[in-house]
Amino acid sequence: MAVQAAQVKKRQVTEEMESRFNSSVEESVREESVKWQGVIRVKRYETERTQNQKIVEASGRAKRDFINERSRLTEALFDGVIKKLRDFTESPEYEKYLTEAVVNAAEKGRYAFVQLTGADMRYSAAVNTAAGVEAEESKDDFIGGFRLVSADRRVINDQTFKTRLNGQRENFSLMIDAARKGVNP
Repeated sequence: MAVQAAQVKKRQVTEEMESRFNSSVEESVREESVKWQGVIRVKRYETERTQNQKIVEASGRAKRDFINERSRLTEALFDGVIKKLRDFTESPEYEKYLTEAVVNAAEKGRYAFVQLTGADMRYSAAVNTAAGVEAEESKDDFIGGFRLVSADRRVINDQTFKTRLNGQRENFSLMIDAARKGVNP
């Protein structure tokens, strides 16, 4: 009986030791697993953050490049328009256009005089005869067209090519932005 009791005790001690060993191993595995999961999470976070920074930087560069290219193309387009407008102001049709435009604008209000560019002052007699408005040379280079000005020097009607072109440039930019966003302007 003592032998049996010793064998039972030995079996209990062995089972307890195996159980403690297995528990210890399992606990160590769990601790290592948790530790490595934390390391993996940190590495994944760092990798994602690095990748996101690269994406943001690339996106910023692409937007800047797009805006720069859009600006370059817009300027090239409008430089071409300015050249065509300057060519028009040198054409025989321009005197007729200018005179009729001043007459039409002058009919709508009372103006003291019309401002013309230095180059357009050669048409001042025709404008005066047709519209009955004295011409004055403007210090501004507004490509062509005219300004009707009141006696107190306020510009009442600005029909200069430069002002009209700037308005078209703004409309063009808005139209490009709307198209880029997929909106029908």
